Amino acid sequence: MTVKTGFLKKEANSLFSALVFLTVIKIPINDFSPNNSVRAFPLIGLFLGFILYGLTFIDIEIIPLIQVIIYIFLTGAIHIDGLADTSDAIFSHKTTKEKLNIMKDSRIGTMGAISLVLNLLVKFSCFTILENSIYLLFIPAYSRFSMVIAIYRLPYIRENSINKNFFNNKNNTMLIYGLLILIFSILFNFKFIYLIII
Repeated sequence: MTVKTGFLKKEANSLFSALVFLTVIKIPINDFSPNNSVRAFPLIGLFLGFILYGLTFIDIEIIPLIQVIIYIFLTGAIHIDGLADTSDAIFSHKTTKEKLNIMKDSRIGTMGAISLVLNLLVKFSCFTILENSIYLLFIPAYSRFSMVIAIYRLPYIRENSINKNFFNNKNNTMLIYGLLILIFSILFNFKFIYLIII
């Protein structure tokens, strides 16, 4: 019974840590654990997917716009902020050290601004033309699972950073929830395999 309780506490900590990190939902958590939170990233994506999917049942024409706004609000724009920083760095054509400095800079450059606009346009277009809204359940989970895979497979390039804590304790268990979601989605509809490949 003690082992089961310990396991449940660890998984709850993983889930709540991921929720606090990936969304604006700030719940009281005694022990924020970056390295344990990583495996729960796809579950948070699934949670966001349920919200996006639920919004499709509201029958008004501007729902795609509302979906974009709510999605950005719930995530605190953490992903598109990272996209802007990364775009500014990659397209600067400078050394790795200079690129890392650019990514730390809070100011946004031309390429960062362009990437933000394109990202939002693509999101809005996809929400508008998506014929089967059930896809919205799984796409956010896939995207967050790609983060898990990147953490699992790639080294952390900065020497000193609090984000390096997410790369500690890398092991196969961090892939479990993402793989379960992938398998379930394919069993649900084999066409989801195309989304996974994309």
